[in-house]
Amino acid sequence: SRLSEFVIDPANPFLTTDGDAVYTKDLATLVTLARPIHALAVADGCTCIARKCCHGFTDLVEAKLPDSLEEISPFAFSDTGIQSFEAPTSLRVIGDKAFMHCHSLSSVKLNDSLEVIGDSAFEGCQSLTSIEIPASVTSIGSYAFEGCTSLTIYCEAESQPSGWASNWNPSNRPVVWG
Repeated sequence: SRLSEFVIDPANPFLTTDGDAVYTKDLATLVTLARPIHALAVADGCTCIARKCCHGFTDLVEAKLPDSLEEISPFAFSDTGIQSFEAPTSLRVIGDKAFMHCHSLSSVKLNDSLEVIGDSAFEGCQSLTSIEIPASVTSIGSYAFEGCTSLTIYCEAESQPSGWASNWNPSNRPVVWG
């Protein structure tokens, strides 16, 4: 049977669903999820989405993330069918390749406390048409927007901050400063 929504509950340190999922409260880590899921709901209290948490979950189209979330680890949502992403208010770090090759990702809304966008974080997100990068972002890694063929980038900063990699926008997508 198909598990349509999986809820991570931080009140339960070890949560299993038919043997398919293991969640640990301390690391806020989803270790394995074998079945196809369409929606992931992460309960308040989780601070980090684990490395490769949902990597390759092509059926995953929606992730509901709590305001307690501070970090999305590398590859967390790479190669998924996720369609939109709204950064929770406390999110500080989007890890390397976190949303790489999310071909259906068409809407991204970042928050004012975000500091880091990792290497190749949004690489290959061909459906993404615009993104607004808040002034709080002091670091953007290499190839962050590589292959985002439809993207226009809007930056609150007046010019490129020194902490951004020189090749953060290697596809030379249009950038609007200030």
